[in-house]
Amino acid sequence: MSFFLTPGIAAFSTLANTLAAKMFMSAAVRLKLTGMNKEDGKKFLGEPWVKNACAAQLNEAEYSPLFFSVLMYAKMGSNLNSSSSVGVASTLCVAGSVLYFWGRVFTGKSLPFALIGAPMRYAGLLYLTYAIYGTL
Repeated sequence: MSFFLTPGIAAFSTLANTLAAKMFMSAAVRLKLTGMNKEDGKKFLGEPWVKNACAAQLNEAEYSPLFFSVLMYAKMGSNLNSSSSVGVASTLCVAGSVLYFWGRVFTGKSLPFALIGAPMRYAGLLYLTYAIYGTL
């Protein structure tokens, strides 16, 4: 048994994380806006925690489709799915995404979670790109 995620489990985890992030934003931000007038809505959207959460969710929404497609490709590639280094890269992508979004949301600040999560995502994606190139 490995500590690292397989590409398939990582793809599922990416999908689950993006769904949870979207549900959080709908419940914590969008639903609150429905009961506010225009002025209160602008004030609410200007609050630091809301701006931070919106920025984190936008970033998460940019990366999740990329991670999902790359991880599914790695899962479908017969020689990539069993590679231990692909498992490390898959785990980095998911862990970085979870840390980046939820760390920012729960603390209301980008640091240190953006500084921790972003390099993890970059490293995972960089290695997966290299691994996929080797299958072409």
